[in-house]
Amino acid sequence: MIVILLITFVLLWRIHGGVLLACAMWVLAFLYMLRLPSRLKGLAVAWHAVLLGMLCNALVTVANGGLMPVQGLPPGFKPLFPTWIPAGSEHSLVILADQQALFYFSIGDVFIISGALLWWLGPWLLRLVARLQCSLPREVASRFDER
Repeated sequence: MIVILLITFVLLWRIHGGVLLACAMWVLAFLYMLRLPSRLKGLAVAWHAVLLGMLCNALVTVANGGLMPVQGLPPGFKPLFPTWIPAGSEHSLVILADQQALFYFSIGDVFIISGALLWWLGPWLLRLVARLQCSLPREVASRFDER
């Protein structure tokens, strides 16, 4: 049920903007994160990266009336959704906004993407490190036996 509500509020927020829809969307997103399986929560770095990214994005959108400022938006460019607006001096927390230097991603987006990649690659990396740790002592020992 939370997933359906979250998707609905994301779409409504993207189409209409507004701080009320943004707040509702972020509350549902955080509730959804709490319901994730424990195997995902067990990867603490990934879990915290995604939460920190969501918090950064929530702070900047709520601080700017439910809109996401975009730093470096070309003049005259019309974004796909009305929730993206050119960043100006009147906007708050612009450091957390979408940045041209980050290919129009925000710092929060970078944390979310990093956390999601760690969720996806983390178990594989942990198995690889464990295999390397097991094989390394044998390899080192065999080199000493050769001498």
